[in-house]
Amino acid sequence: MALRQVAERPQVEAQTPSPRLDAAVAEFAVIPETQERLKLLLEYAEQLKPLPAEAKTDANRVMGCTAQVGCNKSSD
Repeated sequence: MALRQVAERPQVEAQTPSPRLDAAVAEFAVIPETQERLKLLLEYAEQLKPLPAEAKTDANRVMGCTAQVGCNKSSD
């Protein structure tokens, strides 16, 4: 799914599990340009530890992405 499609969805109030996540959501919310949100997302991604081999499963794969990208939640 493209970032533009995600950004155009109706805003939904949701509780997030941590203040850090709340801050990240707020940071993305004030950036109207798709390319700038993408740059910010890549900055966040560069700070992450690599995904462990055991977490590289189809269930964690980001479908529709041209690169093989996976994600896994944690409470770190």
